[in-house]
Amino acid sequence: MQNKNKLCLITLISIAIILMTISIASAVPFAYITNAGSNNISVINTATNKITANVDVGDSPVGVAVTPDGSKVYVANSGSNNVSIINTTNNTAYVNVLVGSGPQGVAVTPDGLTVYVTNGDNNVSVIDTATNTITAAVDVGSGPQGVAVTPDGSKVYVANYFSNNVSVINTATNTATATVNVDVGSHPYGVAVTPDGTKVYVSAVGFGRVYAINTSTNTLAGSPIMVGLQPFGVAVTPDGSKVYIANAGSKTISVIDTATNKITASVDVGLNPLGVAATPDGRKVYVANYVSNNVSVIDTATEALDPTTPSITVGTHPYAFGRFIGPGSPAPPTPTPTPIIIKKYNEEDNTGYRNDYRPTVAMTGAIPMYGSPMYCVPMYGPMDDPTYDYPMYGSESYGYGGDPYGLTETLNSESNGHKGKAYLSKHKHNKSRQKS
Repeated sequence: MQNKNKLCLITLISIAIILMTISIASAVPFAYITNAGSNNISVINTATNKITANVDVGDSPVGVAVTPDGSKVYVANSGSNNVSIINTTNNTAYVNVLVGSGPQGVAVTPDGLTVYVTNGDNNVSVIDTATNTITAAVDVGSGPQGVAVTPDGSKVYVANYFSNNVSVINTATNTATATVNVDVGSHPYGVAVTPDGTKVYVSAVGFGRVYAINTSTNTLAGSPIMVGLQPFGVAVTPDGSKVYIANAGSKTISVIDTATNKITASVDVGLNPLGVAATPDGRKVYVANYVSNNVSVIDTATEALDPTTPSITVGTHPYAFGRFIGPGSPAPPTPTPTPIIIKKYNEEDNTGYRNDYRPTVAMTGAIPMYGSPMYCVPMYGPMDDPTYDYPMYGSESYGYGGDPYGLTETLNSESNGHKGKAYLSKHKHNKSRQKS
């Protein structure tokens, strides 16, 4: 009896491990890299740094943003003037939303209900994620590029390349309510908001600097921060302690301490780095290198390239402009358990158990396992009873009805009982053993 209980305990532990594995897998963050030259998205599992899929989208995909729940990815296709929406469960683009000309940046509100897209028409398209339709077009400055939403979802900041300023959009009215001017000729490009919502960091391609904006007053906070040449992408770590700047002209990433707004490190990466994003745990930063056709992986603890996987080869001309890393897609719903009825043996129709023993441990239900249910229902009885031999754990080798994963044929049958082909051979084996 103890051995039988141990076997079932091992099976239960195995099921628990499988469930934990499924849960962990669904929580793994993925990086979605827009490849402007090959018109697709490279999907990177950040736990393994392996590409798990390549998703075809529109022409010249540039901007990208993942919804907070990780279920969808919005991609701005600058060449086809639309936004592709990717279902992360199966990594397919299932709809394209027509926006303005030459869309660049994409940002999703914290509640996942609205998407903001910057267009070459000097406006921002507002997409309702429930209907995938445009609900508004907000006029901003000239040449809008990067876009970011505050953590409370109340404001959107847009970097206007040609007008050398940053527009502030009120999301309640979808109108630009403020403008923050920067130096003429600085050409603001990338933008990111700190997790506490107090500051916005804006890269300026023209002068190799980064501006910090105080969100409570919508004014510049302190002097510009000098970084590398032609800074493009901006990313803030989840804890808000550091900002990573992709310097396209100097092939480096500048690391800024947000407490002092000073440069604390510079990391060499590939050629022409554009997009940059941090993982949700803040341990790694991924950089899209446009000319090298790869993605550099930075260990934020050492501020150096990951020693195991310093870079990942992707498609042609990776851009990845925006928050391109998000949580894994939601796990599929747990199937409703199917009860298993254990019947006492009936002398008249020869079904059920051959004795009055009852299983002391019984778990009803199923989990996905290679497309079939798996059950753990130990069956106990005298070893000299020819109708069954050993505890049954859903294995065909034990000879109950030939059902390899569960007891659906044996225990749920009103007429067959346990008289499958495998049972017959086992039955003969038991009879011969008793005679010897």
